[in-house]
Amino acid sequence: MYTYLRHQAKPYRKRYGKDDYRGTIPGRVDIDQRPQLVDDKIRLGDWEADTVIGKGHRGVLVTLTERVSKLNFAVSIIRKEPGFKL
Repeated sequence: MYTYLRHQAKPYRKRYGKDDYRGTIPGRVDIDQRPQLVDDKIRLGDWEADTVIGKGHRGVLVTLTERVSKLNFAVSIIRKEPGFKL
């Protein structure tokens, strides 16, 4: 029966006392550090991006919104892959 388990025969290693870096974005810039000009919403061309991941990580919806004109684009991606580029 162990062959049907998620970890199969491998022992599971708990992460005690370690920082968990899974899901972190390397080189991420905090939203508080963006220029004041972007917060004022007075120029065109400043975009925000967001992803919505479906149940079981099977489908992904990528949305792009222009902050001034509120122009929206939504692209459906069949599956999430590391390093995937549009």
